[in-house]
Amino acid sequence: MSLINAFKIIKNEGMSTFGHVLKEKMAEREDDNRRYNRIINTTEKEIKECYKNVTESIFGMVDLTDISSISNVIAEVKKTDFEYIGFKSDSFYLEEDALKVLTSVSSNLRRAGLEYDLFYSDEDFIDENNNRCDPIFKADYSVDTLYSYNYIGEGFFANKEKILPLLEELAREEGDEIKDISLLRYKLLIMLSMNEVKAFHVNCCLVHNVSYEEKGHDYMKAMADFIIQEHKKLGEELTVVTKDIKGEITRKNQIFTALNYLYYKTGNEKVSIIIPSKDNPELVKKCIKAIDKYTTVTNYEIVLVDNGSNDENKSIIEKFVRKSCEENGHSARDIKYVYDKRDFNFSYMCNLGARHASGEYYLFLNDDVEIIDNDIPNGFDWLSVMLGFASRSLVGTVGVKLLYPDKKHIQHVGIVNFEEAGFAHIHAREDDLQLLGQYRNRANMNVLCVTAAAVLVSASKFKKAGAFLEQLEVTHNDVELGLKIYEAGYRNVLVNAISLIHHESLTRGLDGESEEKSRRNMKERELTFKLHPYLKKRDPFYSEYLTQMEFDERVNYAPVYDEELSEAKEIDARDFVYNDEYIVAKITSVVVEDKLKIRGYAYYGCDELDGNDNKNNNKKCLRKARRANRKGLKVSYILKGEDVVYEIKAGNKCDRMAHQRFNLASHCNYAENYCNVALKDIKAGSYEVKMLCKGRIVAKVSGGVYI
Repeated sequence: MSLINAFKIIKNEGMSTFGHVLKEKMAEREDDNRRYNRIINTTEKEIKECYKNVTESIFGMVDLTDISSISNVIAEVKKTDFEYIGFKSDSFYLEEDALKVLTSVSSNLRRAGLEYDLFYSDEDFIDENNNRCDPIFKADYSVDTLYSYNYIGEGFFANKEKILPLLEELAREEGDEIKDISLLRYKLLIMLSMNEVKAFHVNCCLVHNVSYEEKGHDYMKAMADFIIQEHKKLGEELTVVTKDIKGEITRKNQIFTALNYLYYKTGNEKVSIIIPSKDNPELVKKCIKAIDKYTTVTNYEIVLVDNGSNDENKSIIEKFVRKSCEENGHSARDIKYVYDKRDFNFSYMCNLGARHASGEYYLFLNDDVEIIDNDIPNGFDWLSVMLGFASRSLVGTVGVKLLYPDKKHIQHVGIVNFEEAGFAHIHAREDDLQLLGQYRNRANMNVLCVTAAAVLVSASKFKKAGAFLEQLEVTHNDVELGLKIYEAGYRNVLVNAISLIHHESLTRGLDGESEEKSRRNMKERELTFKLHPYLKKRDPFYSEYLTQMEFDERVNYAPVYDEELSEAKEIDARDFVYNDEYIVAKITSVVVEDKLKIRGYAYYGCDELDGNDNKNNNKKCLRKARRANRKGLKVSYILKGEDVVYEIKAGNKCDRMAHQRFNLASHCNYAENYCNVALKDIKAGSYEVKMLCKGRIVAKVSGGVYI
């Protein structure tokens, strides 16, 4: 960091922000294991707090080391009195008191009315010096990722009553002999997924691997055959392709294998390919010609939505559409040209295309996306593969890998909701020839949302979700659609088995490069969070222990881990006075899972709006606001129940984009606040949730929360 930049930050944003930025800059130079050691040190206290009152565990282990038959496994499972069973072997061991941690987590979830059949945690490795290293921070339960590779790992725990019938079924269908313990565990996970098991991801490393067994092609081929047979039981046709992938995930110079599985859809439903465009006749020609060339087995139509091309380009496009229909044997209705001249609004254009579409599925496709040949089995094309996924009852949107025109650099392998950076394309502009992250550019997997540059969704699910939100004119419209569909209970899928070319420039200007673009982007981001507060700064498919700024799945380097558990202090019941100062505040999310998590923001609003031209705001007020906002207002959260009231101190976090998101003239980096509370510290019941600042209530949640 240069001295000039340092002085600018201190002058404009204050010493607290300068300290935050300096900490980030120093941490950028650390390797992942050094970062991981910092995480271990800051999370140990929370883990110990979690289980200190647990006396008996409901989780137990069955040792498979010397067991060679499934019938013996069944006998051992039946002997146990534990509610949840894990399978022990000599390839890993559990963190001390891990079973008590799991018991505490399960107990807290039940307090919130949540029951789960499967529990799994993150994991790491133990090196030759007995140091913990190479952590694997996992996604929350992701069925489609599990079909690609066993991301859950081998140290999972499943409900005893769920496991027993599956073991008996395996013995009947495949024989009693256990040929591979790892294979047995993976098969049990697949069978549990077919039974719509409810699974919970414990977000800390409780499993320590002491060795890593390479999973070769034969292993994954056996799993491919098993997955095919399990889907046949449900009446689903599936083709599975196994590919050897060389690269680094947890150890260097090892070979890993993943499945690229493709669903085969026999129905031949119609797909409407909706292409928004304006004044890009050459791109439109290239896009549609590639569709005709590489789409061989699917019934489809094209709906071209023109946002107001000039007369010359409109004439070129109309002529091309007529000629294309004649040359390819299309009838006039197979390519619909919808012309609607108005101000740019991407969401409106897509929704307009959907209103003119007649297909049972909608594929929204940018005019600068080019279909290319893909290495997939005979009888499939790119669209039939996407359709196979989208046709599944619990799948929502389906996206694919997008590459830049050099066919080497990544434009899209899923959108991640980063804690610091907001919604962004992970691994953007990185080399696709390298294996990135945890199979991020190789395996098919669940993601929170995919880009609308190429996204397929059934017409019924699209309409049920309410289509694209037209208030989001430029950005975040695809994100918001994905969030709506995810919250409706569907899984969004990234299909890495299919690659397309996106002609977006490698050097295209980013939304944050100008103040105007950045403010517009932040405004639309905040509207998205307002509509989906539960997912504010939270991505169930991307661990908070992974970097929230660098987009490359490195280990995170600090900010999120400063969120230690807060104490719920019981206080005397009293009526608090409501805010009558210039404080602007809001509680943005209240989440009850294994702990109570509350987020909000509070700041002095005297200097709201650009230019500080509000005549009622005097200089004294402005100075007070700027000083307070640079450090953050100290707030508490009040939980008011029928017979008890708790006060919980909140912490502040630095967000250098807060001034843009809250539309402030000066920086307000510490406006956001948070608290995390162990449920065992709070009596069961219904509570009003309010934010307290300077002895006054400044915000509250309508409806309250049950704990």
